[in-house]
Amino acid sequence: MTELTPFQEKCGAELKRVLRDAGHEVRRWEIVKGQHETYIEADLGPVKIWIYTDGACWQGLGRDRVFETPDYDSLDELQQAFLAEVSAALTQGVERGQ
Repeated sequence: MTELTPFQEKCGAELKRVLRDAGHEVRRWEIVKGQHETYIEADLGPVKIWIYTDGACWQGLGRDRVFETPDYDSLDELQQAFLAEVSAALTQGVERGQ
């Protein structure tokens, strides 16, 4: 079994909750054992998401955003910013018909 960090477990669980509450469906959710680290990869259709050991990123709807630990005071703050932005982007994408 591939191990996830506490950040990945918490961020992944919160992401699933946010998506479910907003009515979005995850097409694919995979834990990937990469060359340097294990990460979560999610496909939401218009948006692709990666959750790393100490960061996250999303790509789609004409954007590509990376959330890294040096930009935040804590992993909790990083997670909150990441989840808020993904949720807003998906909501705006749905409103624009993407």
